[in-house]
Amino acid sequence: MAGKHDKSKGIFIIKDNEEKRAYVGKSSSVGTAIRSAKSKLKKRKFHNDSLQSDWIEFDGKGFEFLDPILISDDEDLKIAHQRIRGEYIKDGFLLHNDIEYVDKPQKIETSELSNLTTYEQDFIRLIIKKIGRMDIDTYSEELNNL
Repeated sequence: MAGKHDKSKGIFIIKDNEEKRAYVGKSSSVGTAIRSAKSKLKKRKFHNDSLQSDWIEFDGKGFEFLDPILISDDEDLKIAHQRIRGEYIKDGFLLHNDIEYVDKPQKIETSELSNLTTYEQDFIRLIIKKIGRMDIDTYSEELNNL
C-alpha cells in the first residue's frame, strides 16, 4: 500500500530527545525514506552508526519521527537539506549526520579555521560545547572570535 508523501521530495528528521541529537535526511521519495529508516533502525541495519547506536541504547524510546518538510519542485533538495541542518545546529542539536567515531581528537590549526564555511565553524563550536572533552584551551579564544 502506498504511503503519504511517497512520491514527494523532502526532508525528514529523526529527533533523539534523550540526547538532544537529530538526524536530518533527504529523499526524492520522503514517505518511503521515513518508513525505510524506521524499519532499518528496528532491524539494527541503519547506515548511520551514531543514530543506530543511540537507538539500540535507548531501545528506540525518546525518538521522534517528525512530519516531513516537503520541498517544492523548484527548490534544490541538497540546498534545502543544508538549510534545515543549519537550523537544527543553531537550535543546539548535535546532528547524527556529522558524528564520526575517532580514536583521538585532532587539533585544528588556527590558520585552518579561516578556510571553513560558517556552517563548519558553527559545527566546531557546537562540538566543543557539547562534548567538552577536547583540548580547547589554545583554540577557544580563536573560535569565539570567528
